[in-house]
Amino acid sequence: MAGCFLEGLSSLTRLSHRPLAREEIDTGALVRGVANELLPDPAMRRVELVIGPLPACRADAEMLRHVYLNVLSNALKFTRTGDQARTTVGATDEGGETVYSVTDNGIGFPSEDAGQLFDDFARLHDEREYEGTGIGLALVRRIVERHGGCVRTEGEVDRGMTVPFTLGP
Repeated sequence: MAGCFLEGLSSLTRLSHRPLAREEIDTGALVRGVANELLPDPAMRRVELVIGPLPACRADAEMLRHVYLNVLSNALKFTRTGDQARTTVGATDEGGETVYSVTDNGIGFPSEDAGQLFDDFARLHDEREYEGTGIGLALVRRIVERHGGCVRTEGEVDRGMTVPFTLGP
C-alpha cells in the first residue's frame, strides 16, 4: 500500500506542475488503450464496457490518459460486487462544449458527499473493502482544471456514479 501511495503522490506532483503539451488526440483510441490495460483478459471478470463515439480533442496525451486511467479504474473497483458490472464512456455536446463522461452501475455514494470526492486523500469507503489512496480523483481534478475544464461527480448509493468533465477551449 505504501508503494501505491507514494506512486500516486509522485504522479500528483509531477502532473500538476509540468507544462501542458497539447496535441490532437484520438480520444476513442486513448480510452480503448486504457481499457485494454485495465482489463487485459475480459474473461477474468464479467464487465460490460461500452465506449461510445468520442470526439477528438486537443489535450496533453499523458495527462488525459491519467484522467481515464483513474476514472475507469474507479468504475471497475466500485462495480466488482455487483452481478453485472457495466461502465459506459461517452461524450455529449452541451452548448458547443464537449462533455466527456464515464458512468458505472456500482455502489455509488451519497449525493451530499459529491464535493469531497476531489479532495486530496478523500475516501468514502473502508480501505479494507476498496483499495486505493484517495489521490486518483484529486489528480483528475487538477489535470482537468489545468486544461481549462471542469469536473464533477453525480451519484447515488447503490445506483452508480457518473464523472462528467470538460477540457476547456
